[in-house]
Amino acid sequence: MDSIEHGYTCILNVDKNIDGIEGEHLPGKTDEHVRRIESHDQALVNIPPAICNIFINIEEIDLNRCLIEKIDNDSFKGCKKLKSLKLERNQISQIDENAFIQNPDLEYIELWSNQLTTLPENVFISQQKLQYLAIDSNRIVSLPSNVFKPLKSLKTINLSSNRISALNPEWFETLYGLENLYLHFNQIEELPEGIFTHLSQLTQFSMYSNRLRVIHSNSFGYHPNLQFAWLQMNQIEAIDERFILNTSVSEISMNLNVCAHGTIVDTTRSRTRMRMALRFCFENFENLEADSLKQLLIDRIQSPRINV
Repeated sequence: MDSIEHGYTCILNVDKNIDGIEGEHLPGKTDEHVRRIESHDQALVNIPPAICNIFINIEEIDLNRCLIEKIDNDSFKGCKKLKSLKLERNQISQIDENAFIQNPDLEYIELWSNQLTTLPENVFISQQKLQYLAIDSNRIVSLPSNVFKPLKSLKTINLSSNRISALNPEWFETLYGLENLYLHFNQIEELPEGIFTHLSQLTQFSMYSNRLRVIHSNSFGYHPNLQFAWLQMNQIEAIDERFILNTSVSEISMNLNVCAHGTIVDTTRSRTRMRMALRFCFENFENLEADSLKQLLIDRIQSPRINV
């Protein structure tokens, strides 16, 4: 199959035990012309090494629902021009640390709906061109601190539908160009101070269906490009008003929270509708801050107890 969108594509019926791949090309085409490999709904278990051994100019691999269990260090060895990798809806539970080391041109990786619980710390060491990473719908509880550090070009990361309860600020430390961050359907209870302050290009932030109770402005800082914040189905009872004033957010979804309910849309600079709809959340935050300050002062001036 030859198309403008994908280039010359081979749709494979691959036996997991074969050393080679048999078939016929379109007239005038050879193995070197193949730019895309597609294979769905097959019992491969492992990624056939023949793919990268035979199709040396391959740019896109799509192996969907193939019961793949592991990505090892040799899985994509030889696919040095690979740009797009789609391995969703498999059974991948392990990725070796050097699995993508020979694929520096990767721009797009989909690993959603697998069985990953974590990733090796240096698995993306060569992926400075990666723009899109989807590892949602896995079983991830935590990740190494520096796992995303090499991803200087990343624009979208999807970590939703995992089992994450705490965010590590180091995950996002170098993602200066990030535009879309999806963290919904996890078990996150709080946003650490300063965690998103440097993500000035952030446009969409999805955090619905977690366990958030308070939104602090110092988690975000000044965000001139943020447009959409999806916070529904949390337990939010207080929001710092500066979160609204320091961003350009035009739509906030607050359905099924404690202090507000509904989707609030307001593009005016004054944020009139948002400030009215979230007034109870703001007042709760002011009371929370006042109580915290009061307790801090009490702790500071309280006389030490002397035992005699």
